[in-house]
Amino acid sequence: MPNYNLCNLVLQKETIGFHDRTGGNMSQTIRSVKQALDAMFSFSRQTPELSISQIYEDVGLHESSVHRLLATLEGKQFVERYTLIGVYRLGINMLHLAISPWNLTICASIQIATYTECVNNIVKLSTSPSLTIPQ
Repeated sequence: MPNYNLCNLVLQKETIGFHDRTGGNMSQTIRSVKQALDAMFSFSRQTPELSISQIYEDVGLHESSVHRLLATLEGKQFVERYTLIGVYRLGINMLHLAISPWNLTICASIQIATYTECVNNIVKLSTSPSLTIPQ
């Protein structure tokens, strides 16, 4: 059963490749987006906090390029900087993307369908009225 999440969709696009309308190589704008995504994919469950040097070693960009990318991502709250210990981690807007109502509904539907098959019974999902999902 496919896993419908933002990361898989981005990785599928990465496998296909990006081309501009003229059939040439990636434009500078698309290259910047790819580099920002590469930097964000450096973070994982095993490495939730990374220094600039760890990121630029992972993505193969110059330190100043990574610094500019992270500053832009920090401004949009896709990463957070912890200046006291000199590391970055994914920010609140990554969470907003990950738990958008569409993504949450798709993921819940897939899990409910799978569980329904396993137990051969009806499965219902309910939430607390106080639960709010960032939009």
